[in-house]
Amino acid sequence: MEKNIIPMKEMNNNKRNKITLTWIFIPIAVFCAILLILMVVMYFSTFNGGVSTNPQDWITFGTYFTAVISLANLLFFIVITIYVAWLQNKSADKQISQEKDLHLLDYKWKRLEDLNRIINTIQTISAIPLGEKGFLHISRGIDQLNRSVILFSNRNEALFINVKFEDARKKVEELMQYKERIRGRKEYTEEDAQTLYSYLISIDNTLNDLAILIQNDLISM
Repeated sequence: MEKNIIPMKEMNNNKRNKITLTWIFIPIAVFCAILLILMVVMYFSTFNGGVSTNPQDWITFGTYFTAVISLANLLFFIVITIYVAWLQNKSADKQISQEKDLHLLDYKWKRLEDLNRIINTIQTISAIPLGEKGFLHISRGIDQLNRSVILFSNRNEALFINVKFEDARKKVEELMQYKERIRGRKEYTEEDAQTLYSYLISIDNTLNDLAILIQNDLISM
């Protein structure tokens, strides 16, 4: 479906361009024809009552007619020049708009890559076994995760207006609070580990949902 949309837009643009050209050239042609007829009628009605047999009259008429043709050509080329300049400006504006859209699309894809790196951080933390030594690595990883989620959401809320980051921030904050509650324990139970990893899984699922929303937003551009 996506591939069929672009040709339809191009066909509509071509139709609009043909209509525009038609509405420009027809009035010009009609105006030039009326101008020529009017000038010829004015010439004969003013200077001659009929068809002259004097060559000098025809020379004079030829000079006059040449001036009329030159005036019509001048008007025609002025209009064409203005129209061509307008087309060039329109094409330049369209190219600038397309470049901006491509730049924005590339920027959004890079932000999606940033989010995927944050998700990989969660997977790294989840692979660390909870223990006295392991808790230090887990704690550092959670602190980094917290900073990354806050920074990412603050920077990209305005960029992805249809994506809500509040749930992810809230879950990371709950994980930070739980981390502080179990800090300093000499031994960690299986329940502690399950609770900790359930927080991580919940955050991972939330961020993956955000990544899908962002990817859908990119595909729709």
